[in-house]
Amino acid sequence: LQEKLKADAASLLDKEAELTAQRKRQAALQTQKAYVDEKLKAADEDRLLLLDAVQEGIFGINNVGSITFINKSALELLCYEEDEVLGMSATQLICPVQDTPDSMTHSNKAILTSYLIGRPAELMDSAFTKKDRDLIPVRFSSEPIEKDGRIIGAVVSFTDTSKQKEMENMLIQAQKMEAIGRLTGGVSHDFNNLLTVIMGNLQFLQRELSDNERASTLINKIMNAAKNGAELNNSLLSFSREQSLVTAPIDIGDTLTEMYEFLGRILGEDIDLKLDLGTETCIA
Repeated sequence: LQEKLKADAASLLDKEAELTAQRKRQAALQTQKAYVDEKLKAADEDRLLLLDAVQEGIFGINNVGSITFINKSALELLCYEEDEVLGMSATQLICPVQDTPDSMTHSNKAILTSYLIGRPAELMDSAFTKKDRDLIPVRFSSEPIEKDGRIIGAVVSFTDTSKQKEMENMLIQAQKMEAIGRLTGGVSHDFNNLLTVIMGNLQFLQRELSDNERASTLINKIMNAAKNGAELNNSLLSFSREQSLVTAPIDIGDTLTEMYEFLGRILGEDIDLKLDLGTETCIA
């Protein structure tokens, strides 16, 4: 009996030792798991920080079209708060449409195709809708996300192209002004040639008809009109940058008055132009 009790006690001690070792292994595994979980959590936080640091707007979509994450730039561009966006339908967020096939925008089609079929959309120009319903011009891409051979969602990245559109418009306007300047310069040179002929013949007539007072009066009026035309032509040449620049003292008031009369004729009736000169003479 004593031998049996000793054997049982020894067996219990062995089992207890085995359980103790097992508990240690479990504790070690839990510690390792906690360490790995902490590292994964830190990695997730780093990824979120990186996404927030990117200037592009970025948001993720699951396989039913709901937004699962969105970065800081996207929230700022679309004027939303994060809790307002998470879980929202992506297509309703960026391009709200009616529930009819004809009303679906190309942006919505591209994003739907990404997370439903797995076809990417690259650098498409569109307009996303902000919270206040205003439109913001964007260029966006949509990439499907795959896992184990299945499409589980998509990620959309976009940039605001407002400044780019503004620069493009400024460039187009500058090109138009350059073309107008060239055209004006060419026409002005031809006009100068005509005025030279007219004024030369008027001077000839003035000498021939010096004893005819009525004719001389008419010739002087025509000569003054031709001189006004020459001044207008010089203004056009200055506008086209084709007139040679000569430095000389000028009265700013006289120059502004001449330009006032010139601009008043070309600006049109929809612009009210006023000239307010100082009392003192200003020479430059």
